Amino acid sequence: MDDVDTQVSRRQFLGATGTTAGAALLAGCPDGSPADGASGSGGGGENGTEAGNTSASGGGNADSMLDLVNDSMTSLDPIAASDTASGEVTTQLFDGLMTYPNGQVPVTSLIVKGYQLFEDFTTYTFTLEEGVQFHNGEEATAPDFAYAYERLAGSPNSLAISDIIDSVGTVHEKDPEGKYRPGTLATEAVDDYTFRFEMGEPFASTLQVIANDQFAAVPEGIVGDIRAMRVRRPRADSRARNRSGPGPSRSHSGSRAPRPSSSASGTTTGWARQSRGSAGR
Repeated sequence: MDDVDTQVSRRQFLGATGTTAGAALLAGCPDGSPADGASGSGGGGENGTEAGNTSASGGGNADSMLDLVNDSMTSLDPIAASDTASGEVTTQLFDGLMTYPNGQVPVTSLIVKGYQLFEDFTTYTFTLEEGVQFHNGEEATAPDFAYAYERLAGSPNSLAISDIIDSVGTVHEKDPEGKYRPGTLATEAVDDYTFRFEMGEPFASTLQVIANDQFAAVPEGIVGDIRAMRVRRPRADSRARNRSGPGPSRSHSGSRAPRPSSSASGTTTGWARQSRGSAGR
């Protein structure tokens, strides 16, 4: 099967499934329980414990359940977190343009006020919420998404290059070996709050695909594995650069971030999820 057939087959598959299964695995169930028909056990053995038969400590009722993750995480980088254990954590640390609310379809806007799809159905333009912050206190802006998408396509750490190159079909150039040529991805930070990308052809499941963790925003230049899109001021505390996303949880000390509070101007000063307006459809 040649590259064209592989790309078409992958896009057709994702279009048919809507990437629902993958999103459900990453987002998890809202009450912390495993999905219907799924085993809560990460492995067998004499000492293995089935989550479905384990009551919560403290003498909970018969419906109480302790859901254990027995596998070790391999990465907290959203473009490299390919296993379930890592995905269950990164989905709490990082946010993208769209999301699966409670792990369900249809996808909805997350940190965008709205979006537009051009008449040819190949170009999306997203208007970001203002005042959305990463855990290190910096505002999440369009150049951060341009950087995150470039990392997904061109970083040597990325394990999901095909998701942006083949599945979504973002316009790009290839080198003589047929691989992605870094810096050629058709993404654009039009201004601080407007992000745009172009696909080679229409793809009905684009919003579902970009709702997954690998498309989440990360602060521009935070990793250093690709060329940054623009120069940003040095951060005062380099330790805050590690595992910094705009999601509902922080990795620092393993504590959950506080509920957001609003300043007089209406911008969020907590972990930065503002109330969402309805997305343009």
